[in-house]
Formats: sequence, C-alpha cells, structure tokens
Amino acid sequence: KPTVSYKAGVSVIIPADVTIYVGGQSYDGVIEGDDGIVTNDASGFPVPGFTVSAPSGVDAAAFDPTKAVLKYQDGNDVRTWKIVPYDGNENSPKPSHGIYRFEPTEGSNTPVRMQFTNTSGTVVTEDDFQITDHLDQELTMEVYGEGIEAGHVCLEYDGKQYPIDAGVGTLRVRSTTGGEEYGDVKTEGEGTVSRGDSGVVVPENTTYSINGTAVQVADPSGVKLLFDDIIDDYIDSGEPTNTQLLKDKTDEVLTEAIQSDTVSLTGSGTRHYELKYLDLVDTNNGNVWVAASGDITVCWPLPAGTSSSTKFALLHFPGLHREMGTDDVADGIAECNVEIKEITVTDTHVTFTVPTAGFSPFVLVWETRGGSSSHDPDPTPGTPLEPVSSTPDSSEPPAPDSSSAPSDPIVSSQPAVSDGASEPSDSASSEAVADPDVPKTGDESALILWLTLAGAALLGLGGTLLIARRKENEDLSD
Repeated sequence: KPTVSYKAGVSVIIPADVTIYVGGQSYDGVIEGDDGIVTNDASGFPVPGFTVSAPSGVDAAAFDPTKAVLKYQDGNDVRTWKIVPYDGNENSPKPSHGIYRFEPTEGSNTPVRMQFTNTSGTVVTEDDFQITDHLDQELTMEVYGEGIEAGHVCLEYDGKQYPIDAGVGTLRVRSTTGGEEYGDVKTEGEGTVSRGDSGVVVPENTTYSINGTAVQVADPSGVKLLFDDIIDDYIDSGEPTNTQLLKDKTDEVLTEAIQSDTVSLTGSGTRHYELKYLDLVDTNNGNVWVAASGDITVCWPLPAGTSSSTKFALLHFPGLHREMGTDDVADGIAECNVEIKEITVTDTHVTFTVPTAGFSPFVLVWETRGGSSSHDPDPTPGTPLEPVSSTPDSSEPPAPDSSSAPSDPIVSSQPAVSDGASEPSDSASSEAVADPDVPKTGDESALILWLTLAGAALLGLGGTLLIARRKENEDLSD
C-alpha cells in the first residue's frame, strides 16, 4: 500500500536511449536479477540518463527538475536522490538538452537501480556478450521493478509530492573483437602519439557529446580512440567475410582511382591491406560512443615493414556501424559511397583528419614490388615484410647458389614478365651451358689463331731440315 500521500498529477521519468560498445567501466546500479541484488562490477553499462516531465498541472515551461527530489519511502526506510544535469553538477542550471541523472543524497548511498532486458526476456547485468550472438543487440532499460512503484517512490517539487510513472528506454550494444586497442587522446601541443600506438590529436578546448547529442561528457579523461579489427566470427563457412567484402570493394574503388591518377598506388606488385574499425568512446562510462566538437587528427601506426617513403591509400566506408544486421552489412558495403582520405605519412604514423562523428571502417592499402599485380591472400596486420632488394654491382656478380630456393617475388629486383611473353625454357638454356667441372680460364676466341701459328712454325722447321739434309748429301758426293 502507498506509504506517502500525493497531490494530483503524474511526473513521467523515461531512460534516455543510448548506444555503447562492449566493455568500459560500469554504472554502479545494475540489477543482478529478480532478487534485486545490485552489482558493482565493471559490467560496461553507462550511467543512465533520464528525461523528467513536469507533473500534470505544473507549468512545463517553468518546471526545473534540478529543483526536484526523487524520494523512496517504505516505512522507516527513506532514501532520496538529487536530479542533476547529466553533464553537470547540482549547481548547474537547467540544461537545454533535458537529460538528467539521479545522485543519491548524503546518507542514502544507493544508486538508482537499473535493469536491462534482452529480446528473449532475460535480465542482463553485464555486456561480456559473445559477438556471434549480439552483433545487433538491443536491450530495454528501466528503473528497477515494474516501472517505479507508485506506492513507494514520488517526486517532491515545490513542497508537494507527485506520483511517478516510468517509461522504457533502449540500449543499443555494438560489439568489439575482444582484442581492440584504446588509443590516447592528445591535445595539440601536449605531445605526440607514441610510435606503434594508435591515437588522436585534438585542438584545445575540444568537447565531446554523448551519441552526438547535446549532452556533453563531463569528464573527458576517459575518452579514447577505439581501434579494432573487423568482426568476421559470425560469418557462416563458405560465405564471404566482411573483411573480404571490404577488400573487394577497396580493389574496385582503387582500380578507378589508379586509372584517374588520384592515388599514389600503381596497381603493380603485391597489394597489402590493414582493415580497422574506429570510433571515439568514453571508457569511463560504459564505452558509450561520443563525438568530438570539431575535426580531429587520427594517428594510425605504420604497419611493420613500411616507412615514411611507402606509398599508401586510405579508404573510408562511412555509415557502416556495428549494430547493423548481417545482411545490412553486405548490402551497405556494396552500396557504400567510399571516401579516399587525404593522408600524411610521418616516420611513425599515417595521419588523417576526421570530422565530427565521422568514424566507421577504414582500409589502409600499400604495395610491395615484385611479380605481376597480385593481392595479399591473407594479410596479417603487423607482419614484417622484407624490403625490396637493391640491384647488385654488375662488376662483381654474385656466385650462383644452386641449392637456394627461388627468390620471394615480394623482394625480387627483377621486373615482372609482361603479358604474352614467356621465359626461356630450361631445355633450351641447358644446351648452351658448359661442363661445370671444367674451369673457365678466360676468353677462348684466339685459340684458332695460336694453333695456326704453331702449325706454320712446324712447317717452316721441317723445310729448313729438308734443305740442310740435301746440301749434306751433295757435299758427300763431291
């Protein structure tokens, strides 16, 4: 039964819809289940925000929720909560965005109790979901209980108490791979993003808004760059993966770009890809996605084996977000208006500018010399690539090594064989090869000359001996 008396009129409190990524630090008021136990672990649910309507009969334009108190009373058990602007404090003025949070007053020490329910009716208390089951997860969220029990909770405003009616909000969950990185946010002039790390550089006085709304992040220290791989685990065997679909679309776009000379790639050699899903999140508030107030600079670490002289192309696939259904992803990639980003390559990073809320999948592409044009069949981000070998000094040719395997086409310094041409066959070339056991001593082109001269000398010697013998016989006959 009701334990407090009410004036006429009802105030409606509705949780604000919010989109988050798996992970992040949790709000401390998530309900364990029907037993009403409150969890306090890092389950990844954000601080809930609420809209609070003016009680019926109260001037809506003049109503200020920050002047009201939420009160729970069950016999001698009395607890109260201040209503505070979501991105402010108790002294902040009434916000224009109309989103509030509830803070327990001194002595109450109990967060407003929240519970989340998935589409099957199961109460959810943590977001350590399997990616294969929750790519497009939506949960309803409400204040604990079947709404707020009118007999125990009321809104006190201007010396009067009003009954409460509770609505239901939606929590959308975007999955991560579980191996994601969180890059630091650096302010211009504060320093640079470390070699090998991802991150962003932002102008001074940059602010962040939750889900692109007018609600600002009160403490930006938890804002990070989500730097994650592409999710493929849920794809059935034999079906093209999201990674392959993105690569195919990338090749299609690059073919036109190379022909129009709008990228620095040539289309020859071996093509390599690094695919990432990027976004800004508030790791201190359930990994809720946030938008910067202006353009920011993303720092993508150079893949292993590349350098500041490597030619890159960076493609952006706007609008492909992780709460999309599996069929929607494939259609979205096929129909996507892909952007080729302007980039700067430093000694440590590929950098580029992203506007407010301009994140989704990106594909970084580069080529290595060797062989005819081909694509890396299974690129592994960060796998070292051998540098292209330099041309040896022709004055000192290296000795052949018959035991060595053919050279890797990635590092070969020989040009690719053009279409329609063929290399000499092994049988044709073997006919011109001398016995390897006979050492070569030099040029053999003068051998016939020396043999001719030797023969002439022998003939001259023989003629001289014949003349001498005849003269000797003539002297004896005399």
